[in-house]
Amino acid sequence: MEDAPRSHIAFLIDSGYQELSKAAVLEKWQEQYGPLSAFRFQRRRKPPMLASMQGKTAKAEIASQVYRDGEGTMEVLCLIEQALSPEAREAMRAEYQAIIRSIAVKERREGGLEGLVVK
Repeated sequence: MEDAPRSHIAFLIDSGYQELSKAAVLEKWQEQYGPLSAFRFQRRRKPPMLASMQGKTAKAEIASQVYRDGEGTMEVLCLIEQALSPEAREAMRAEYQAIIRSIAVKERREGGLEGLVVK
């Protein structure tokens, strides 16, 4: 997006959090994005999703969902810059939600989880 080149949706394998906790994620996000005016962390009890987070800075809003992927993790992160028009921000939110809804878990034949699949 030309008017907000840092806006993106990203898939991060083994997201790099030392620990998946509110304090650890808040610290990492503040290092990456600067001071947050809002932050919410929610641990999820329904595998494969482990946690969902939302935050806001003066310049962007950030949303993320972390999933168990085999022995590691996969994070789906969305960063939307405030420089975008309201319509463009809403379109990115809708695209991110569509991606989140499309994530499915592929099971192995012997049982257990094989990994995540984005349809």
